[in-house]
Amino acid sequence: MFTHVTRFCDRLVQRYLPDAFLFALILTFIVFLLGIFITDSSPIAMVQFWRRVLGLIRVRDANVFSRRDRLHTRQ
Repeated sequence: MFTHVTRFCDRLVQRYLPDAFLFALILTFIVFLLGIFITDSSPIAMVQFWRRVLGLIRVRDANVFSRRDRLHTRQ
């Protein structure tokens, strides 16, 4: 009995659960639409905001990684 339930659940998940990348794209699109409608921003303003924020994240990550590399080369 437990085996049948497990197989059923496994088939259900295999068939209908989206890939992680597809799930991330769907959530990104939902957040994009919510940002447009909740904040009354234009789609272009949202894209510009995301570019600015992602640029700041990349700069911060680059600084963190360069510091880490410098610390490892000293030893």
